[in-house]
Amino acid sequence: MPEGDFIQIRRLAVKLLAKQVDEAIEDWEAKSNITSDSYERLFHILNKQHDNYNN
Repeated sequence: MPEGDFIQIRRLAVKLLAKQVDEAIEDWEAKSNITSDSYERLFHILNKQHDNYNN
């Protein structure tokens, strides 16, 4: 198989996998009532932990 064809197939496979992961995460967020506020709270918690670890 020519290298260019292989690269194109690999890129398409990665796009498909990324789409499937994105859909799975969206399903999980919907079932678990995860919102943008949830991610914002998580960000602040992780940021505090990071600051405490580095001080």
